[in-house]
Amino acid sequence: MAFLGLLLFAVIRDAPSKGGASRGSDTPVAQPTRYDYIEASVLGDSYSLGVDPGSADVWARKLASQLCWNLNLQGEPGTGYINSGTGAGTRRFAGRVVEVVKSDPDLLIVQGGNSDVGKADVQRQAAHTLTELKTQAPDAQIVAVGPILAPGQSEAHVKQLRDAIRSGAAATGVPFIDPIDLRWIPDGSFYTADELHLNREGNELYAKGLRSALVNRGLMIRDACKPNIDWEDASDG
Repeated sequence: MAFLGLLLFAVIRDAPSKGGASRGSDTPVAQPTRYDYIEASVLGDSYSLGVDPGSADVWARKLASQLCWNLNLQGEPGTGYINSGTGAGTRRFAGRVVEVVKSDPDLLIVQGGNSDVGKADVQRQAAHTLTELKTQAPDAQIVAVGPILAPGQSEAHVKQLRDAIRSGAAATGVPFIDPIDLRWIPDGSFYTADELHLNREGNELYAKGLRSALVNRGLMIRDACKPNIDWEDASDG
């Protein structure tokens, strides 16, 4: 019986653990894929936030998923360089700089304009906002994205606004991307019933257009979501 007890002890001691190989095994253990993420901030209006806040269909969240962005999304409906919105606590872009830069972004996208249609002094306010962002986030790649031609707004007024934002961006040295000239949204079928906001397909086109524009201008920090599988280096930390 003593011999049997010793034999049983040896079998239990040398058996592999339930979760995988034994401690002395050289069998490699599969590790989950890890990805390199960049910090990306978006300062915008309801086009960035989405008609349904939190929806994965909005362009900003689509790009975050595709490009490995840790997304700091600061979108507030009805806001712009001038307009402070109509909701409780909403603020114009310049009033949200602190929230946008708090994540120490690598990439900072300022999307806006349509809420400022018909407003005066847009060029000066755009330059002021972009200058403040450059000061507060000196290491970020900052880009300004202009308005789109929503069917429910005057084309002439939207283009006038676009030109003012573009001039403000040029004055600060911030690259400007023009969805109108690039024809991201070809017609009214890509808008919701209010003829102002983008539907799911419209957000798809917006995301595709912005991604291409960033890549073509050399502004994209990474054009794909690439895994980081250097587990040996990771384990050293």
